[in-house]
Order: sequence, then structure tokens, then C-alpha cells
Amino acid sequence: MTTSTHITLILDRSSSMSDIRDDIIGGVNSFFADQRATEHPITATLVQFDGNDPFEVIAENVTLDKIPALTSKIYQPRGNTPLLDAIGKGIHSLTQHLDTLAQESKPADVVFVIVTDGQENSSKEFTRAHITDLIKAKEDAGWKFIFLSSDLSAVREARDFAVREARSARFNKSNTRESFSRMSSKISEFNVSKADASLDFTDDDRDTFENKK
Repeated sequence: MTTSTHITLILDRSSSMSDIRDDIIGGVNSFFADQRATEHPITATLVQFDGNDPFEVIAENVTLDKIPALTSKIYQPRGNTPLLDAIGKGIHSLTQHLDTLAQESKPADVVFVIVTDGQENSSKEFTRAHITDLIKAKEDAGWKFIFLSSDLSAVREARDFAVREARSARFNKSNTRESFSRMSSKISEFNVSKADASLDFTDDDRDTFENKK
């Protein structure tokens, strides 16, 4: 097994994200730039989802230098929110990839990040019970799940399907870029320290997410 980390970012592209489109684009691009700057070995997957395409792969299982910059041409909010399908497909796709790797080539850590602004409303393949079982199994296998949403109901929903409370949080849409920056810092700190608790959101993190500072 390597010392590397794999980061999967599942990004909501539903129509309600339109009002923060530019901030999402800037936040995602800054996130990957920050991760490159750590010089820690990282592979990544970037996926966007909406009602028209619940799992559109932008880049999959590549080194950070091969993650394309997100642009307004790529990220065009539309449609509904098949959140469960996006999560389920993301977990299955990464699992299948990792299963093809020799033990010495597998990443030491998997950080699975979900960013949305609303609750599930249009999934067709996966149920809440199925996603709960998947996340529990992957947590037991050592994966780390992070969930950010501008909708408090969605955050509560995520906790119901087994995302740890310490790693799920609401962000204020007016503070989207800073929220990405704070999350990026948490992941960078984890990659340097390998301290599991470093991924947990503190009260200070939550104040930043909610723009209370």
C-alpha cells in the first residue's frame, strides 16, 4: 500500500446551484490547487451530477495535474438532485477501480467529499437504506466521508445515511469559496498529519461555513 490519498469530489450541478455557479467554479479550482501545493501524492476523481446526468465524470482516478480546471462551459447548473444515485455510483465506481490495483498500489486513504445545496429528490437506482449500508461499510474499511450542503435538511439527511456528524456541515451560500478553502485546509492537514480527527469540523470551521465570523 502506498502513502497516497485518493480524493473523490461529488459536485451537485442541479439548477438551484445557479446563484453560486461562479463561486463553485472558483472554490473547486482553488481546492485542487491547494491540494497540489501540499506535494503529497494524491489521485482524484471529480464528478458532477444533476437530473439529466446523475454521474458525469470530469476526471477519474488521475493525478492532480490531470484534473482540468472547472469552467462555466463544464459546470452548467440544471435539473433536479439525484443525490443518492450520485453517491452510490461514486462509491461503486471507486471500489471497482481500487479492486483492480495491486495491494502495494492502493492509496493509504480515501476521502470522499459530497457538495450539494439540497436534498435528494430524483434518484432512481439507490435508496437511502442502500446508501446507508454502503457508507457504513466503507467507513469500516477506512474511507472518510465529508458532506457539505447549504441546506440544513440535507445535512441532517446525510447524517441519517451514516455520514459522521463531525464531518457534515451546512455552509452559507454567501460564503461558498471560503467554505471550500476551509474544507481544503482540513484535507491538507490530514494528508500531512494522518490524524483521523483532523478531518472533523470544529466550531470555528462551522462558524466559517455559516459566515458567522
